[in-house]
Amino acid sequence: MSRIEKGKYNPGAELLYKLSLKLNVPMNYFFDESVIKEDSTIQNFKILSNKLLADRDYESLKHLYELEIEKKTKTPSF
Repeated sequence: MSRIEKGKYNPGAELLYKLSLKLNVPMNYFFDESVIKEDSTIQNFKILSNKLLADRDYESLKHLYELEIEKKTKTPSF
């Protein structure tokens, strides 16, 4: 792992596949920096959602859900 992190070794597809399974990440995690940012955002969303569920704060959970739906339906501006 150290050699990979230092750029002294380039792993093959089979090793990357096994690492992706162990780390529970998609294969493109190793190639696309936006996946890392997206994964972090998803993780934060999951943590917040789970906390709201545990606290039975359904109004806040509903609001969070509606915000996500709104973001999904907005047309990107160029």
